[in-house]
Amino acid sequence: MTRNEMMDQIVNIRAAMVRKLAEAGYHAGVDVLRACQLRIDGRMTKMAGQCRYYYHTGGPHVVRINPNFFVHRENEGNFRNTVVHELCHVLAPFLQHGEGWRRLMRVFGEEPREFHNMTKGARLGKNERLWQCVKCRGVVVSTSCADKLRLSIAKLCVRCMRPRRPV
Repeated sequence: MTRNEMMDQIVNIRAAMVRKLAEAGYHAGVDVLRACQLRIDGRMTKMAGQCRYYYHTGGPHVVRINPNFFVHRENEGNFRNTVVHELCHVLAPFLQHGEGWRRLMRVFGEEPREFHNMTKGARLGKNERLWQCVKCRGVVVSTSCADKLRLSIAKLCVRCMRPRRPV
């Protein structure tokens, strides 16, 4: 998926959320979502998305989506969830990942998850390594001190506890 395709999808997802809020009569949420800035930002290394609040300055909130996670086809299914996740933070800024935020995620048809389990594409951070399990073939990005020291526990798959190898 290209950056332009990503931005088009983000804008379409936001528009669908705005329509749903308008139909429910929640006009304050409509205004907040419309004012929110949307950005594609590949400088983030570990997060698939981020919401930044600017209440203290009166500026618009900013939602950033990391394109490096969505270059892999297997991660494209998580794209909508990530965008809705961050936009729900815009609507409910002080709820973090609490029940109100979870309710909003369900209203917009997404499973409320706090963390992702996607494989990052193209670029890895300075101290990151890719590992693949020899049994389940799951790929993991790891930055732990154990990996740096190459301890044996760091070489076990978190899903099936089988050995994994550097990719």
